Amino acid sequence: MSDFVATKIDPIPGGTPVTEVNSLGQQTGRQFWSSRWDSRPQTRPDGCPVWIYHIVVGDTPDGAAAAMNLVAQDTSLVSSSVSSRDLQVVHVDGQGHFVEFFQVPYALVPKVVPASADGQQPPQAIEMWFCQQPFDPATGVQGLEQQCKTQS
Repeated sequence: MSDFVATKIDPIPGGTPVTEVNSLGQQTGRQFWSSRWDSRPQTRPDGCPVWIYHIVVGDTPDGAAAAMNLVAQDTSLVSSSVSSRDLQVVHVDGQGHFVEFFQVPYALVPKVVPASADGQQPPQAIEMWFCQQPFDPATGVQGLEQQCKTQS
């Protein structure tokens, strides 16, 4: 049985870069920035116990920041995940104006800034990847997912 490890991951100040990649983490598409996401419990036993659910991405950091309130900051869950599934994405332009909604089957946060020593600042996502297929083990996804879980 797995237990949830309470870790909240926030975007970095100025916006976390979000890149469309292939299963090996190589860029294949667009680059965005995000300043806000919310979370939900996983809906199947994949990835981490809590997944990023809604995320606002902008064509620029300023666009992402201007539209960040399109996703409410949910404080009821203590984590947003390094490995998520089925994200609902709100894409905005550089001024924060709506462009489109789309879904991302797989997301990975491969790099984080650790939490502050005093615990006042949670870990922050240095980058996030969007992918249309499962991530290859070469990306380190299995180790990242294991960090989300503990074996009882």
